[in-house]
Amino acid sequence: MGVDVFNRQQLVLADVWTADGAQLTFAGANFGVGMLTQQANWNYGQPLSRFYEVGSNNTYMIVGRPRGQCGLNRIVGPNAMVAAFYKAYGDACNAQQNLINLTVSQDSCQTTSSGNSLSYGLYSPIITNLGGGVAAENMVIQENVNMEFVSMTVSQNVGAGAGFPGAGVGAGGGGGGGLGLPGLGVGVLGALLGS
Repeated sequence: MGVDVFNRQQLVLADVWTADGAQLTFAGANFGVGMLTQQANWNYGQPLSRFYEVGSNNTYMIVGRPRGQCGLNRIVGPNAMVAAFYKAYGDACNAQQNLINLTVSQDSCQTTSSGNSLSYGLYSPIITNLGGGVAAENMVIQENVNMEFVSMTVSQNVGAGAGFPGAGVGAGGGGGGGLGLPGLGVGVLGALLGS
């Protein structure tokens, strides 16, 4: 066996996954997968206040209610789904039915693992800001959608063999049990979260 060109230790390729198993779905109105979403980002946090006591080393923490924001960068065109998306996700009265779900589900290329999946669920998102732009070169309309959502869940299922990096040791089922939301049927959650 030869030596490394840079005289470094030989690296070992542990496993490989492909991007084919990633899906971004939107609950309701048969929006389909992705809706030409080019980029998605989200942030879910909880405020933390710290208090101190005069005359002692005691400190106290009060944790506030969590809240989340997400952003989507999409390409839009003249089809009926665009208006339907605005109607569903822009209407605060419909927020209880709204769910954005990002699922990565892919068997390993290098091992016998199967059934691995990781899902992020953003519950009750509402559009708070909408922007866009177009360039004369290609007339492609780029849209930026900002939303706020109520809560976020993570559901992970690890099949036999190697799981996702950081998934933990051994086989077993991840779990999204008890992630119900009023107004969302079990069938919707089961299909989207794989629970």
